[in-house]
Amino acid sequence: ALLTAVGSDVYVEKILRDSAKAGIDVSHVLVRGDVSSSCYIAMLDERGDMLLAMSDMRIIQDLPGAYLEENRALLQGAAAIVCDACLPCAYLEELLDGAAAGAKVLVDPVSTAYARNMEPIVGKFYGVKPNEMELSILSGLTVESEADVERAAEALLGYPNRALLMHH
Repeated sequence: ALLTAVGSDVYVEKILRDSAKAGIDVSHVLVRGDVSSSCYIAMLDERGDMLLAMSDMRIIQDLPGAYLEENRALLQGAAAIVCDACLPCAYLEELLDGAAAGAKVLVDPVSTAYARNMEPIVGKFYGVKPNEMELSILSGLTVESEADVERAAEALLGYPNRALLMHH
């Protein structure tokens, strides 16, 4: 199931229709009439790492806390929960400590800015999928070589995380 918010704009029908067509349960998606759906554009390098990105994620910056509570049974019954760090840190923390307490929650930092935002709670996630720049921020170590990657990954795994998936 997909838990997210979409605006009641021109994109909502396409987002929901295409997601459902791909086999995603969209019955729990929150449709909000007060803000537009999120937009994102990125430029990637030859390795697929982000060079530059622009986004409008206002729709998820003030998700109602009740949304997590309303979906508590779904969250706690999930085999795994995958989220990205563009959610506000307080909301991620409520997900981890409240509605999804005890569930396997994995996170993709998605950018260096969001990695900085989620760094205080990175140890609460079951798994993390950083790139090299995000790994450097989350571990607090410089990452410039393969040896640095290994050292930073070991430092990050020093948290109670059980999984680390690196892409570089």
